Amino acid sequence: MSIIQERFKKARKLLGFSQNAIAKKIGVTHTAIHSFESGKSEKPNWYYGQYLIENGINPFYLVGLSDEIKGELLETISKSEHESLQTEHEKLKSEFEDLQNKYEMLQDILQVKVDEDGNFKKRNK
Repeated sequence: MSIIQERFKKARKLLGFSQNAIAKKIGVTHTAIHSFESGKSEKPNWYYGQYLIENGINPFYLVGLSDEIKGELLETISKSEHESLQTEHEKLKSEFEDLQNKYEMLQDILQVKVDEDGNFKKRNK
């Protein structure tokens, strides 16, 4: 039995499901769950993993990338929401660059520079 198979089994038990119960929940046979957890099948049913994740199991735990078994489902967003956030990000980035340019121009006008500690120093001519 692989670490992944062990972790799926442990996660299922933590959620309080028998193999039969989880099989019913995800619409597969008990044999599908048993075959995977006992090592007869190498890959879990996609719905099995998805169901565990939706019920608070850390997906990184399931594949052996974390020892933290509990997790939270990350919120997914639509393509339009993603595009909207990307547009907002670009706008803010542009505004930041504009402010940075103005700040540098102001330093030139005042003939000062800012040191590592954030203090203004008179520029040497």
